[in-house]
Formats: sequence, structure tokens, C-alpha cells
Amino acid sequence: MDLTYTASEAAFREELRTWLTQNPVGQKPSWDDGLIEWLIAWQGRLYDAGWAAVQWPTEHGGRNADAMGNRGAAAAFSCADSVW
Repeated sequence: MDLTYTASEAAFREELRTWLTQNPVGQKPSWDDGLIEWLIAWQGRLYDAGWAAVQWPTEHGGRNADAMGNRGAAAAFSCADSVW
């Protein structure tokens, strides 16, 4: 199995990296300082941009990503030290 990104897969990952740079997650608060509200707000931002569940169909808020797209998204979130 070849796990090398194609040009379109690399572009997909780079699009998410750019979005994460432009939309930083910010400092995660403690439980007592509103962690749940912060997580809900972050997930809402991800959903609005289509990044919450990249493998979902676009009509349900996703990006129709295949397994390699999902892998690329996971890598981008990890490199950005972001919550997914």
C-alpha cells in the first residue's frame, strides 16, 4: 500500500493547515474555567468550516474525504497541536 500523498491530498492537508493557522484554537481553559463551552465553540468553528468530520458527506458538514484525506487531516491537527 502506498501512503504517499497525491498532489490533491497534499493540497487538502495544506488547506487545513492554513485554516488552522488563520483560526488558532487558543489556550485551552481548565474544567472550572469553561472547558466544555470552549470545546463546544471550537467544534462549532470546525463544523462551520467543514473540518469537524472531513470524511462525512458535504451535505452533512464534511468534506467527502477518503481514508488518505482523513489521515492528512489528522496529521495537520497534530502538527498544529490542535484539538480535533
